[in-house]
Amino acid sequence: MPREDYNLKTEVVYLLNKYKIDQSDLVFVDDLELLRSQGRVNVHLVDHNVPTDSQADLASKVLSIVDHHNQDCTNDDK
Repeated sequence: MPREDYNLKTEVVYLLNKYKIDQSDLVFVDDLELLRSQGRVNVHLVDHNVPTDSQADLASKVLSIVDHHNQDCTNDDK
């Protein structure tokens, strides 16, 4: 999600605050281009079970999925 949408995910904000995980510790979609250019991308999808079309190149980098939907990612073993 874009960094500017973070506060809209009130349940996520609540849980991360509860465990003292600061927003500055998170990586948002806005940060991906820089990380891609540095070759430093491993992905954990949260509240989303597949990369978007614009992020399809990241499918092989998905390490885990935390979502209530069926896991529909190409990485069946994740």
